[in-house]
Amino acid sequence: DSLPEQRFELDLGWAEYAGRSGVELLREYPARFPLLHFKEIAKGAEAWTDRPFCTAPGRGILPLRGLLTEVKKMPLEDRALIIDQDNSVDGDIVADYAEGVRTISALLEEL
Repeated sequence: DSLPEQRFELDLGWAEYAGRSGVELLREYPARFPLLHFKEIAKGAEAWTDRPFCTAPGRGILPLRGLLTEVKKMPLEDRALIIDQDNSVDGDIVADYAEGVRTISALLEEL
């Protein structure tokens, strides 16, 4: 017997930080991720130190254009895009969220 297909939240930031391409994961498993978690890690930052490592989506390691290109291909009637940060290299998580929403919205409109 085959195992049932599991569905779960994919944290795209941690996947990229670990060296796994979020774009490739979305291409390989387009129906597996009802929740897509956009944690943007600043370029060159080291996570889980005493220094902030998160930034606004679009300013870090996530290949947003490629990820959102794949997102546009996915059936999103039961999916959600989540922006999350543990801290902010710029010191203002709320401003980072606002910028991330604008950036992601603009890219989705453009694609």
